[in-house]
Amino acid sequence: MEDKRIKRTRRQIHRALIELSHQVGFDAISVVDITSRAGIGRTTFYRHYSDKYELVEALISGLNRIFPIPGPDDDGDLAQPVVEEHLIEIFDHFARNARLYQALLIRHRSEWFTDLLNDRLNSVVLRLLNADCCLSQQSADRLRATAAWITGGLIGAVIYWLRDSGERPYRAIVQVCSDFTSQSFAHFPECRTGSGHPMSVRRTRGPRPLSGVA
Repeated sequence: MEDKRIKRTRRQIHRALIELSHQVGFDAISVVDITSRAGIGRTTFYRHYSDKYELVEALISGLNRIFPIPGPDDDGDLAQPVVEEHLIEIFDHFARNARLYQALLIRHRSEWFTDLLNDRLNSVVLRLLNADCCLSQQSADRLRATAAWITGGLIGAVIYWLRDSGERPYRAIVQVCSDFTSQSFAHFPECRTGSGHPMSVRRTRGPRPLSGVA
């Protein structure tokens, strides 16, 4: 019974955040706004999340679970069908959470959230490329630049799709992204195995605004 109450409360909180983000924008809302809309007290909110930023991070945590971290015995297969399969998983995540992303990326674009999403997607791309491979400094810089380019393209493609209400089938968009991504990955054949020295991947929550923090 307690688990059901927890799930129900979190659904109320999630729904309130999405509705308010559509109406006034994420950057303008506070925890008080969220709890009032959800019909709960602030104490209840803080039992689940420390602030509105942690709440959003929980909502997009599915991105972090899409790919396992490559191991030393991973063959690092970067063939186009494999890349396309992973990209479908990414777009499936955006489709399941379309209203959230439409609010935070389009209707009332949040720079904090855009930076956070860029950081998370970049981490996903680096894991897909297997950034733990052994690279020279020059190759490592090229890999990071390539990952940043792919990440920007993916976010642009997602926004393009979401502007159409996220209802149009996205397989054609995935195919285009897969073509460009596979061609980019082909420049790093040394990343097809999981051995080597780990590269540092920045994983932060992104800069928070100095004012208006809930």
